[in-house]
Amino acid sequence: MRTRADRFSLLAKVLSFRPPANFSLPGINHKQAENISRRASLISRCECMNGAGLPLDQKLRSFIAEYNNRILLGRGDQQPVSYRILESFVQPGFPELILEMLPETNLLVDANVLMDHLTEPNTPAGNTIPNSLVEDGRIYHINLRGGHMDMSLFDRDIRFHGASIVKHGAEISIMGLSSIVKTQTNEPKVRIDKDKIHPAKEFLTNLRDEIDTNDEDFFDDTNRQPLIYLMNYDLERETILSRYILHEQKDTFDIATDSLETYIELRKAFNFDSQRLSEHFDAASQVLKLNEAAFVLLSQIPQSMKFLLDHDEIRLSRQPTDLFINKNESIVRKINKEQFPQARKYAELRTILASSPAANEYIMEPLPLKIESGGYWKKLSMGSSGAGKNGEEVYGRTWVTVTESWSEIVGSNPSELPAKAVVQIKDQNDNQGIVYIMRNSSHKRNIFKVGFTTIDSESRAKGLDSASGVIDHFNVVIDWKVKRPRIVEQEVHLRLQNYRITKRREFFLVELKIIRETIETVISEMNAAIPQPT
Repeated sequence: MRTRADRFSLLAKVLSFRPPANFSLPGINHKQAENISRRASLISRCECMNGAGLPLDQKLRSFIAEYNNRILLGRGDQQPVSYRILESFVQPGFPELILEMLPETNLLVDANVLMDHLTEPNTPAGNTIPNSLVEDGRIYHINLRGGHMDMSLFDRDIRFHGASIVKHGAEISIMGLSSIVKTQTNEPKVRIDKDKIHPAKEFLTNLRDEIDTNDEDFFDDTNRQPLIYLMNYDLERETILSRYILHEQKDTFDIATDSLETYIELRKAFNFDSQRLSEHFDAASQVLKLNEAAFVLLSQIPQSMKFLLDHDEIRLSRQPTDLFINKNESIVRKINKEQFPQARKYAELRTILASSPAANEYIMEPLPLKIESGGYWKKLSMGSSGAGKNGEEVYGRTWVTVTESWSEIVGSNPSELPAKAVVQIKDQNDNQGIVYIMRNSSHKRNIFKVGFTTIDSESRAKGLDSASGVIDHFNVVIDWKVKRPRIVEQEVHLRLQNYRITKRREFFLVELKIIRETIETVISEMNAAIPQPT
């Protein structure tokens, strides 16, 4: 496995890539360069399609796709601010010079099981990270089963989905994924004021004059918007290096941060005076303060890794990736023809089968971390090396020691993590519904729809008749009244992934007997059955 220094050295090559006119590597002619560029484009698409298909890896891959698009445009050194955290999750390919995801471990866990562990008295405190089980340079995706329905932060309707974690030496980088109700949905597009665009970023406006700032959909949920938390912290210095909150919009992000680098860059590159810096920082600080519970939770989640990876009730399964599900698509055939090692047809999933009674709320205490005030990481020109926090040689960046205080730079200090944070989880045992199997006679043989509803299944079938556009009616084949119907449905879909027709729809091509046995097994394992009156 490459060391951190090796990765930064190669990243310097990747981010300075200018295909094809300025492209030059020893021993590579123009025809070979064109072939590398073609393969790079295919690998970039491959990286978007080779994951487990759960919310965390999908969202992370959407960021990586943007970074690779800029590389393919010859603008690899002009990455968005999210790259400052998420570069820890990628490694550079060679010779194609495309960013690839680091090795991944996908976990699916009940929210209450995770919170019970993080708040129990004998959970290790402080900065104890299980080095024996957390592999440097490996991404750990901790997806919550039903998390988007049940887990809220700080008495607000912020639904938490989970976190992706990677460790390099003493540094931990985290992406937390949550969602909120949309508030901006019908605003007109905003005209770009190109006079206010930094010259290095002008290429982003070449193909558009306007941007859509309406809230983005949270995957298939058109009523909610993605809310993404990014943070990294240093275990040795016991400091938070930077925090970002990204409200995702259709064409951009609304970003709040207390990254020291950001404000020094605004002062130097954009000539922000003290008043503008202070106003910018104050606005960001209000957003960070409102979301402080999320960063307490994110700082604690890495403490759960030993517990999760060592759990007695783990089921290992293989999740078909989009490269398998969409194997007949033209782009997938092109990828498969190249026989890329990245072209994975399956991704391993570790499901923690244990469940735990829901509590009304959990009280969390943060790790003993302070906001970093002594310096920040600065990106260097491509191919350059710098010095780390302890003077060691590093590539592509250098540690900048700051002599000014936060107050001198932005007029005030960033808020530290609160003394405690509240996480609320709804009791899903009070949440009842129907899991159903439906069939439409206009479909081919052995195609069934598997879903859930909180109304009766016949009413759901009638709703599908009016919304689906198919000629014939949907008929309920069999249904089950269950507790926690969304989680039951989610688990059934996971186990039937090999038979799924398309990833975005709930239709499966498989014998009815297999679907029925799968549903009944899941209901039994989750103790989700509701006894029917006799």
